[in-house]
Amino acid sequence: MSKSSRMIWTTCLLFSAGIETARAESPCIQSYQESSNNLEATLQQAHQVADSTEVVRRILDAVGGFRIKVFAVAGLGNACAARPNGERIIYYDDAWLRAYSKNSYWVTVGVLAHEVGHLMNEHRRDDGLNAWHKEFEADSFVGRVVSILGGSLENAKEAVTSQPQDASRDYPPRAWRLSAVEQGFNRTKAANLKSPESDARYQICTLPIFGQSGWQKEENLSGTSGWRNGGYNQNAYCSDFKNSIVNSRKLTGTVYELEKTDSSEEDRDTGFMNTGPHQYNYHCTVKLSSVPLYYERADERCGLLPESSANRAQPR
Repeated sequence: MSKSSRMIWTTCLLFSAGIETARAESPCIQSYQESSNNLEATLQQAHQVADSTEVVRRILDAVGGFRIKVFAVAGLGNACAARPNGERIIYYDDAWLRAYSKNSYWVTVGVLAHEVGHLMNEHRRDDGLNAWHKEFEADSFVGRVVSILGGSLENAKEAVTSQPQDASRDYPPRAWRLSAVEQGFNRTKAANLKSPESDARYQICTLPIFGQSGWQKEENLSGTSGWRNGGYNQNAYCSDFKNSIVNSRKLTGTVYELEKTDSSEEDRDTGFMNTGPHQYNYHCTVKLSSVPLYYERADERCGLLPESSANRAQPR
């Protein structure tokens, strides 16, 4: 099995870490392809992936962007993006994506980048934009992403080539979509084009603008509220616990992620013959990721190489 194939299976299998159920009131902006399913009913089966899949991370690292939640939905037979209550969510069917991609890493990138493209372009169900216009912008974004990730124009088109040739009310014809992918790819390629001679002059460094590759430090932290009377709740304690971590670690103004991974509570009766106030003890565990790691590259922002090194680096 190739390295890219292994990455696909690793990415798709992450859905088994589902930790919460998606809400039915999270309708899709527009699904990746025509769907015969009742999407809103099917989404009730969704389970959130504990964090964005590796492919979505790579896409966001490449273009810069916001946090996106990824839900796996058995039986969806599709992929789609949603914007419930200001959140940004991607739903996808793991089995469908495996079958649709046919072991192609670039098809997986294309499908998920298309959905990220809807979110990056701030598409909504009720935004008044023509459905074909939304698809054009999302497909153009696919070309942009594949170009940045080092794929070819043929790689960028892989995900769309299996789409219907003819148009429908909500989806443009395949040729039109392929044109959108090519447009995004060529514009990005032209903007980022550098000659080997030019790259060879610059030092290699890591900068936030190159995209985040991971975290240097990850910790699981647990806290307990101690027994207290009513008037408080589990969510309030976890929120207070996270705020205390931010303050004690002086994280304000730094780059970090802090997410709840587990919580529980206990209760007891107090006083003589259990006539005293009912008390509660709350527990919360969070994952703190800090000290971001960024990709490295040879770039003019890293400074010029010493003249002797630059001469050695020039191709002959």
